Amino acid sequence: MNGIFRFEYEGGKVLGLDTGLSAEAFARSRLAFLAAGAGCIVFLRSSPAPQIEAWRPGGVAEIAAGGRPGPVMVIWGPDFAGLSLDEIITRGNDPASPNTPGALASLAAWVRARDALPQEGRPLPWPGAALVDEKAETVLFLPEAAVRRVFDAGGAGAWINGAECWTHPDYSGEEADAFAAAALLYRALSGALPYPGRSRDTLREDIREGVFIPPRLAAPGLLGEAASLITAALSPRPKLKAGRPRLADFARLFTAAAGNTGTDGSAAGFFRDISREERQALETERDRFLRKRSKAVKAKRFLRRNRAAILGVTGAALAAALAAGSVIQARLGGPSTRGMDGVTVVESYYQAITGMDHETAAACVAGGAGKDDINMITSLYVVSKVRQAYEAQTVFISPEEWRESGGGVPEKAVFGIDGLHLEGIDTDESDGRLGYRAEYLFFNPYPESGGDAAASPAGNESPAPPLPAGIPCSDELSLEKNKKGLWHITGIRRVYGR
Repeated sequence: MNGIFRFEYEGGKVLGLDTGLSAEAFARSRLAFLAAGAGCIVFLRSSPAPQIEAWRPGGVAEIAAGGRPGPVMVIWGPDFAGLSLDEIITRGNDPASPNTPGALASLAAWVRARDALPQEGRPLPWPGAALVDEKAETVLFLPEAAVRRVFDAGGAGAWINGAECWTHPDYSGEEADAFAAAALLYRALSGALPYPGRSRDTLREDIREGVFIPPRLAAPGLLGEAASLITAALSPRPKLKAGRPRLADFARLFTAAAGNTGTDGSAAGFFRDISREERQALETERDRFLRKRSKAVKAKRFLRRNRAAILGVTGAALAAALAAGSVIQARLGGPSTRGMDGVTVVESYYQAITGMDHETAAACVAGGAGKDDINMITSLYVVSKVRQAYEAQTVFISPEEWRESGGGVPEKAVFGIDGLHLEGIDTDESDGRLGYRAEYLFFNPYPESGGDAAASPAGNESPAPPLPAGIPCSDELSLEKNKKGLWHITGIRRVYGR
């Protein structure tokens, strides 16, 4: 990918990762820690068992990177001659590029290399963060934090191409690895992405629902074992009765395919010969499947998104009209970011956390951002109201109220954001995106989202709480402007401790 490249530095070749930031912006963003994160290189042919070595950045350099209007800070490290796996898979086996490794050989190497990594601390299975050499004998897994910055610098397209179209948003560990291997193998064998959506929300919705063309229809002639394994890995959990596939299953599939053809990485080992009539029949079935699936997916999503309205229609006509009017009125009078600039949206979000105003917090975000925060304050809001009903007193106070009361051991639980400091990372609104860093102290007497409080809503006296202590937090927030011109927070990356 464009953000990962080789260049000459201090008399030798090095590998560079483009942060997209000027020296001033890099220093202001406090990203020097990115040069300390280590990746790893897996050597597959040097001995019977893969050998793993650390790959550590050597530092940062300010250079003129391709396509950038001015010099940017680049994280550099030991040289590695290779391409990112997503680029290799997308190119396929290109006769015009004889030095480009084959897609299937590179994917087989990636599968073996990831399977050799220890489960503890294994990086996320982003193909854009893994480089494969031209002989498909060595795989470099770049430091995760540094690659995140490269993707951020490349924009939404870089995230989708290098990570999100290949990975499941809810999976982790072995399950996430197998899903990525299946998505990559699907593209290598069929020439098409299993999930071609370019909108992040639509893409994640398709992945979660398993909306893909079955491999046997996407790649006519594909052998049953390969088709079954890919389908099992890409299918949603409720639809799969057998156990989830593992990386070792894909490694065995590649070995069997190589045995069928005598050539490691050859696509021929995954296919059987089919007649013209059978191919035409499969193509006809594929077209019929697409038409049927399109209608089913649209109907399912319409029903899910409009469930309340549809249930209301089943009642009497008058009740339905009243319900519709109530919904419209509630939406018109509910919280919104209308008239807010980016900073105001961010400030309103953190104020809503302190005030346990889940409606305002939800109005400030989009695309699933802040889901855990909203769930937490919703839970604590309910706990607060239940306790007030039983005890006729306020349960929580804000950090500001606690300090104004003297700052000693409080009688009530202290909850909320204190000392909020905002710093602009990307303040250019022309592209419809903004970025901010928020630093603050987070006071939460119930770190497990209020579970302890909810256990005894009335009566049971608990021991006096200790002196409150805020947890230092640092959030990186991404904002986007929607079609109506409203700003919303679309991503929150949180680090505890500073």
